[in-house]
Amino acid sequence: MESRPILAWSGCWKSEQLVGRCGNVLTSSVWTWLVHTTTGQPLVYETSECITGAGKQPPYLSFCTKNIYLARLFILLLFLTCGCLSAQTDTIFICAPGQEVQLNTVPGQFAYEWSPSQSLNNRTLSNPIARPEGTTLYVVQIIGEATGDNLITNPDFTDGNAGITSDYDFVSTIRTQGVYGVNTSAANLNGAFFNDCPDHTSGAGQMMVVDGSPVADEKVWCQTVVVEAGANYAFSTWLTSVNPNNPARLQFSINGTRLGGVFMAGEDVCDWRQFYAVWNAATATEAEICIVNQNTNPQGNDFALDDFAFFAIPELTLDSTLVILSEATHLPSIIRRPDCGESNGIISINSTSAGPNEFTYSFDGGPFLEDSLFQGLSTGSHTLAIRNDHPAFVGEGCIQEFDVLLPQGNCPFYLPGAFSPNSDGVNDVFRVFTATGFTGKLLSFAIHDRWGGLVFESIATDSVTTGWDGRIRGEFAANGTYLYQVKLENAEGEVMERNGTVVLVR
Repeated sequence: MESRPILAWSGCWKSEQLVGRCGNVLTSSVWTWLVHTTTGQPLVYETSECITGAGKQPPYLSFCTKNIYLARLFILLLFLTCGCLSAQTDTIFICAPGQEVQLNTVPGQFAYEWSPSQSLNNRTLSNPIARPEGTTLYVVQIIGEATGDNLITNPDFTDGNAGITSDYDFVSTIRTQGVYGVNTSAANLNGAFFNDCPDHTSGAGQMMVVDGSPVADEKVWCQTVVVEAGANYAFSTWLTSVNPNNPARLQFSINGTRLGGVFMAGEDVCDWRQFYAVWNAATATEAEICIVNQNTNPQGNDFALDDFAFFAIPELTLDSTLVILSEATHLPSIIRRPDCGESNGIISINSTSAGPNEFTYSFDGGPFLEDSLFQGLSTGSHTLAIRNDHPAFVGEGCIQEFDVLLPQGNCPFYLPGAFSPNSDGVNDVFRVFTATGFTGKLLSFAIHDRWGGLVFESIATDSVTTGWDGRIRGEFAANGTYLYQVKLENAEGEVMERNGTVVLVR
């Protein structure tokens, strides 16, 4: 038959090994799709022709791109050529690293294996929670159904210890490392350290409870089965911690060769999780299938196994979800600084994003509006909230908050908001205060009471320090609020005017 191409997707910096497989790379009649992945790095896509013969490796050609849309297109082309994809790649947008997102694939299948697994809460579910730190393609390998019988004898320990071989000793009470027992509850074997976890099958059946030793590659559980040369098989088990300290690290092994990556029990006790690996028999007609220990920490490593399965499978199904981190950049521009004592500042926000966007803006706790121009602002710090309301993003919109500092405009002089003419030598006179180096002159300075009566006036004096001492025709003015009008002229002949209020407090 015609040799088909191998299609591979990889990362420029590889962080995950084989997670996808559509056939057997060692024969020319079928093809293989290999998947490597990375998070937040440029992507590499690789293609090659299949090379016939055991042990031969295909040459790779590759290129890199940082364009997420080109990446998505290339991924889809790879999947479609592979032909094993169950559905079109879903695309989800997030706006912040580590944002929580729900992945989904077809439910109700025998087993699932998502990759990369580092950012998933459980890689063996059909709908795990992901918290990616960057743009990530999640690929799930799905076993839909078996094409043959379960080849394992006593897979759920109904017959106790029957059919098991192990480097560990079988005991009725667990008191040391490197031993195992079969029981309906882990607590029955060690009530001091093991939780009362029921089995996976029914909650009332038996399971294998293990106190792992700190020796790598020791065989925890093994059986020998007859297989058909060239057939594909899935090897599966369910695993839980019975003590939360130092969860188990295990690996599948067939005929002395490790299979797949190391899989770990969860930190939560009695939380059963399914793990599996896929194996091609090649020329083998018999297989010693094992679970081996890879945890060398002598603390903890207490776990239970149940519901083993080893059966022939059809071609695997792959599905995928592309989670794109589309971070936005928001740059505030000061259009106008507020004048002295005025609220006439203007700020504009320029927002850019590589992904879809429908930005709305809230200033100082106001409603979210599409307008990114804000007017009538006073000097000081303002709170800006920006929300991306595009429906492609998960959650109820992505909100980013910033503090925007709006500086004072050109202000060569100012007047205080209050004064206390009580002859204590501090703030006894209400007057104009000028910036250092100001060389202008006071044109006029008038103060009125709240009924409009003139209480102080200075006209055409050369001294800008002239002020009101809080007296009206020699008598103390009453406490209260007064209105002022002042005009100054700077050295360039520019006239500056200010109107405001001042509070008199004795």
